[in-house]
Amino acid sequence: MFFPSVTRLFLPLALASMAAGCGYSKDSGTLESHHVLAGFNHTWDFLSHRVSLSELFIEADGTITSGIIGGDFSTGDIALDFVRFRVAQSRVTAPGLFVGHGSLDLVVGPDGAFSETVTLDVPGIADAGSVTAAFAGFRVSSNTAQGADYPTDYDPALGYTTKGWGFTIGEPTLSGDTATLTVSGIKRWAPTDNDADPADRSDMNGAIPYAQSEISVYYTVIGFDGVLTTATGSASVDYPHGSYSAQPPMTQDDLGIGLDASGVGFPILRSYDLLLEDQTSDQWGDYIRSYGIELEGGAPMKVTTEMTNSSLIEVAEVRFVPTVDVGWVSLSGDATVETIATSGSHDIGSTSFTPNSPPEVESE
Repeated sequence: MFFPSVTRLFLPLALASMAAGCGYSKDSGTLESHHVLAGFNHTWDFLSHRVSLSELFIEADGTITSGIIGGDFSTGDIALDFVRFRVAQSRVTAPGLFVGHGSLDLVVGPDGAFSETVTLDVPGIADAGSVTAAFAGFRVSSNTAQGADYPTDYDPALGYTTKGWGFTIGEPTLSGDTATLTVSGIKRWAPTDNDADPADRSDMNGAIPYAQSEISVYYTVIGFDGVLTTATGSASVDYPHGSYSAQPPMTQDDLGIGLDASGVGFPILRSYDLLLEDQTSDQWGDYIRSYGIELEGGAPMKVTTEMTNSSLIEVAEVRFVPTVDVGWVSLSGDATVETIATSGSHDIGSTSFTPNSPPEVESE
């Protein structure tokens, strides 16, 4: 499994921000290294929670930003919790490699769906043999300005229960050194069943149909000499229901992904959708304990994904339905790839760190 690093970059209502790098430094005469996300996981230490903030992305230099807030049962107002994280990234050095990093930042309405065309300038990428794009991270926040119809009895900063989320990075087209691609996704706030939920969430349930939310999607455009192979998989599993139920992650075998990811290259995440739904009704959402997707090279590529509600009290009997689109970039020429795995823990909020100096909660 893999793990990355990044620094904070969020432009509240801007459509896109851009940064780019090429594969060769004229000043030093050496090849530059580039960082590509290979996976992530967030797991609350103690309980499942609403989603107020969920954030994980890497920057061009591999810096990691990890953020999470789960309502007043995580902040210390009622109870206190912290998150354990894993992040994986590939550090790639190769001739003919051109890499650019961008983000899409927007506010979405109650339906949670979006699709936007973005452009990114990547100097030199017109000379690359092939081009693709990869997911580099995301940010979802409920703590934003709301419309006049939003109820006054619920604070959006407390977050909402959910049915999961997903993001897709489309294949880029080039016009010279400018890449154009589509970034799309969905986040699904959903009410809890008050008959099953010991906490009275009537105020939250009433606010969800009006909720505005901030979303950022980070992406990487990659020009390379080599071959891209891809695979898509989906699966469904009914999780047990009780207290701290065993809800193991799904793997490439469950998803039906048999991608040969051997040799010199690196994995990319092209698209994923982590759907968590009630087994008896598509109406209800739940509190989330963990979520993530992690990739690792091999024959076949290793894929691990989860979204769970395992906790002291599990409100819904949930079904996990992941859909994943992955790729393997096989590099030609004198290329080197280093896998960097980072793990640790941090309190609520957002923090940025290098892959080699992850935070750890002191109480551990």
